[in-house]
Amino acid sequence: INPAKSELMVVTPTSNTDEHNVSPAGSVVSAFPSATTARMLGVWFSADGSSKSTQALVHAEVTAICSMLRRKSVTDVQAVYTVDNVLIPALSSLPTN
Repeated sequence: INPAKSELMVVTPTSNTDEHNVSPAGSVVSAFPSATTARMLGVWFSADGSSKSTQALVHAEVTAICSMLRRKSVTDVQAVYTVDNVLIPALSSLPTN
């Protein structure tokens, strides 16, 4: 296991994540906070099930697309295409809580 590329998620709401870690091959992989989301194999997971991190991801994605479109002179058809084929698929891959 490569500890630099590994993440540990503890799905226990009453447990302190500071106490959880795994030591593969002498390296320590610590659990990240339960309010943090993690992307594994293209799917977003959240240990605590809250929607704050999901809302932040949606806001960041929409802001990135809008700032990209603001700098360009696009037609209405191009804007609709971008929303339908870029923004909506990106949002559909985010976690749903």
